[in-house]
Amino acid sequence: QAELLRMVQDSEEHDARQPPVRRPSAQHLRLQQLQTRLPSLSEGDEIESSSPLARQRAHLPLQPNCGALQRLYRLSEELSDVWGELDAEDDERLLNTEAIAAAAVKEVEEALCSWGQVRSELHAGCEALLAEARICATALGSNGPEELLAALEAVKDVKLRARPAHLKGLLQVYHRQLCEAREDVLRRLGRPHETFRVGEGHADLLDLGAEVMRLREAVHRRR
Repeated sequence: QAELLRMVQDSEEHDARQPPVRRPSAQHLRLQQLQTRLPSLSEGDEIESSSPLARQRAHLPLQPNCGALQRLYRLSEELSDVWGELDAEDDERLLNTEAIAAAAVKEVEEALCSWGQVRSELHAGCEALLAEARICATALGSNGPEELLAALEAVKDVKLRARPAHLKGLLQVYHRQLCEAREDVLRRLGRPHETFRVGEGHADLLDLGAEVMRLREAVHRRR
């Protein structure tokens, strides 16, 4: 009996020396359940909170004078203070952050889609105008002013949203230059002045360029 009592006492002392088993709290279990309903990070998006890249991304490259963005920063700092005061665990902080970021990501994706469509349309329109301007420059040939050619080459440096208006302005200059070139070629051919009516569309402008090239061919054949 004494031996049995000693074994029981040894077992109790051994259990007392063992660290207590930490059971998950009800809040922790609830966080794990919510985690399964949140979108997971995409491949390559997961960044350690202590990494330099995470610190560099502390502020978003958005319009800084936005009141809502400033409020987001203030609330985030308050949330961080509460985390520190309550000694929130990393997985709890990460879960809050993912929920906040998931809502913001949706808005950013929609904005990117909208602006991407605007950019594509502008690119397509500029390419069409640029092609017409280059055809006009070819029609003028060496008679085209150097500054006009330089302006055409500099188009790529103009901001995309301002580029269509810039190209349309160049096309108007090309129209005047082509009209002058046409009158000069007609004079060299000994033909009377013939009015070429150019409408609003650029197709008429290209027709004018094509006629100038045909008249120049006629001058060349006479030589």
